[in-house]
Amino acid sequence: MFSIQTYSDPRGVLLRPEGCASSNSPTIRSGGTNFKTPMCQALKRIFILCDHDRDGALSDAELNDFQVKCFNVLLQPSEIVGVKRVVQEKLPEGVHENGLILTGFLFLHALFIEKGRLETTWTVLRKFGYNNDIRLDDDQLLPPIKRTPDQSVELTSEAVEFLRGVFSLFDIDGDGALNAHELEDVFSTAPESPWTEAPYASAAEKNALGGLSLDGFLAEWALMTLLDPVLSVENLIYIGYADSFLKFIHQPSRSDIQLILLISLVEQRRL
Repeated sequence: MFSIQTYSDPRGVLLRPEGCASSNSPTIRSGGTNFKTPMCQALKRIFILCDHDRDGALSDAELNDFQVKCFNVLLQPSEIVGVKRVVQEKLPEGVHENGLILTGFLFLHALFIEKGRLETTWTVLRKFGYNNDIRLDDDQLLPPIKRTPDQSVELTSEAVEFLRGVFSLFDIDGDGALNAHELEDVFSTAPESPWTEAPYASAAEKNALGGLSLDGFLAEWALMTLLDPVLSVENLIYIGYADSFLKFIHQPSRSDIQLILLISLVEQRRL
């Protein structure tokens, strides 16, 4: 596992942004060996969270928001130009008219690592809640939920709307269904896809080409939320849902008071 302890010498590690950015296996090259790495997944998720307008590029303002969050320092306009120039010289496709795209963002971190500045990338990971194993810390996720027999769990309307947007974003060919590669890309910022095994692997009907419709996609999420709400919220966060976790789900019961008390209990466990 790629962790700060295992790879204490950054000179032996080269992050390959072109591999991370694709839907193929993200790779890090270390000692000539290619393998999947959580770092690519984490950096891609961070990029998505920082791309507030979801146009696939970090504008100058978004780059500065990222800079302030991670390092508490604003970049001057000339410094932003310099950052993008470095990327353009080495990786022209890493920048376009709207700003720094994912491959360029990953390329910058590749440079940090190659130049022995692994601490820069780790500062970014820490600021976005990642631990030494490049997984989100427990305090970034939903704690266990105790339910009474009369309570079921479902996604809020806000979470459903977010998932509709995710479906549209990853339906690259616009055919109204997610094929295997598109669905794999949905979870490319998570440690693994939660839908590869029972009961989710075959829970929703697919079309003749094996594609998952929007209704099927939302049904899979509804099932996961019902059976394992903590896992559902965890994956929502990993794929880029940035709102407070207390708004991800609500728990209808026979009494609105029970709902309020349950949310209060979750808040108290967080304090």
